[in-house]
Amino acid sequence: MPNLTQQQLKDGIQFFHNHEPQPKHIVEVAEYAGEKELSINCTQLDGYMYPQYTKTKEKKRVLSEWCEFLTENPEAFTALSFGTRMPQELFNAVCKQKN
Repeated sequence: MPNLTQQQLKDGIQFFHNHEPQPKHIVEVAEYAGEKELSINCTQLDGYMYPQYTKTKEKKRVLSEWCEFLTENPEAFTALSFGTRMPQELFNAVCKQKN
C-alpha cells in the first residue's frame, strides 16, 4: 500500500481535493474527446440545469448513446465516475469496460 502524502494526511480521507486534477464532466457522447478519465452525467437531466433535455425522448437518447458507446468501446477508459443515478442498463454497459 502506498504511503500517504503530507497533503493527504493534512486534508483527511473525506476531503475534496481541489488541488488535484478532476476528470472532465460531460453529458453527451458527442462531448467525449478521447479522455481516459471521465465523469459522465447522463441521467437526471432536469429542465433547470439542462433545458435542452426537457423531453423524455431526448433523455432516453442520451442514455442509449452512452450504453451503446460503453458496450462497443470496452477499453476506452481507465477511470469513470458518474454524478447521477445509474439505471441497470447503464450499469450493464459500464461492466463491459476492461480497464
